[in-house]
Amino acid sequence: MRYSVLLIYFLFILISSCKKENVPEADFNIINNNCIAPCEVQFSNQSKNAFTYRWDFGDGTSSVEENPSHLYQDWGTYNVALTATNTDGESSISKVVTIIDTTGSSGTRIIELEGDLNFGDVILNPNPEPNKSFSIKNIGNLTLNITAATPPDGFNTDFNTSISIDPQNEHFVQVTFGPTEEKDYSGNIIITSNTDSGGNTIPVNGVGVSSGGGNFCEFGEFTDPRDGEKYCTVEIGGQIWMAENLRYDVVSPAPGSNDDFPYMFDDTNLPVYGRLYEWIAIMNGENPSNQIPSGVQGICPDGWHIPSLGEWELLINFYGGGDPAYEHLIVGGDSGFNAQLGGTMGRDFMGGLNTTNTFGEHGYYWTCSPVEFFPDRSETIIFDETSLIANITDSSEKQDETYSCRCVKD
Repeated sequence: MRYSVLLIYFLFILISSCKKENVPEADFNIINNNCIAPCEVQFSNQSKNAFTYRWDFGDGTSSVEENPSHLYQDWGTYNVALTATNTDGESSISKVVTIIDTTGSSGTRIIELEGDLNFGDVILNPNPEPNKSFSIKNIGNLTLNITAATPPDGFNTDFNTSISIDPQNEHFVQVTFGPTEEKDYSGNIIITSNTDSGGNTIPVNGVGVSSGGGNFCEFGEFTDPRDGEKYCTVEIGGQIWMAENLRYDVVSPAPGSNDDFPYMFDDTNLPVYGRLYEWIAIMNGENPSNQIPSGVQGICPDGWHIPSLGEWELLINFYGGGDPAYEHLIVGGDSGFNAQLGGTMGRDFMGGLNTTNTFGEHGYYWTCSPVEFFPDRSETIIFDETSLIANITDSSEKQDETYSCRCVKD
């Protein structure tokens, strides 16, 4: 009999322990606390071991939903309580919801400016101009009105009309840099607004560098002994490239080719965009090559050579290939390569040069690599405003077209 009583006692203790483990544990998160009245607040139920729920929102209303939302019309603080229940009991917890006043004397407009507007070195008169952005944030609880975003010399913004920014929102402003002189550009963009507090300026800076004979080569430089032209250089993936388009004037062009020239025959285009060459001119009588390195000096200075398609692909693939590489290699990108959108003067149906081809929209670069089965064509690299292409698709890559040239160090 005594043993039976002890067994019943231990069973009672065991069952009681199991029941205690199943008692509910009430808990919840407030998703968007401290919002502006009127505000719909979201509640995320984090309770454990519960079957039913009862919410008291602190303003005389309630809900039995598991994850409710509730609209608070007026500002103030509200004590929100959740009771979680199962067959073994219930558990309660409360937290405070704060709704911010938008009309009372406590209202504020607080401006906050964020963004990195350091453009670094940029070649004079870039086309297109490199751009960056910054945000204007309203971290107060009243509407912020912005009437102007005034940049210093050399910079422009896309801000052209007054705007209103609601509390806890932001507006992005695009900034472009178009240096016209070799010098350091720096200053502040001044924001005109009705802010009550916070900074109203954001620093912006950049350096204008010359493409020909300037003193601002960030990575390296080389002077062509043939004509004294100085070129900035850059090392990428183990290759050393000229970071500027070739400007060498071929005094005695190869048989069958026309002379080289700047776009639109305008010498003011030379410092930034270099010269345009026919493929025969850049090859200078040498045979085409698919090798890495190509071994084709062409019209490059001693110690340099015309890149093959494979060498261009090494450069492009170093930055992930295709479109990702464009952002790094185009003028103003972080690589220092500064590919220019120097256009081309293509051929009309009579074989003459025309002036309608994509200056400022595309950059065409020769390789020394041939196209199999098409002896009158060469592989070409094309930069445009949205992508980077390394193949031959139409007659625009015929060898009598006029494209830009870069050289690679041996």
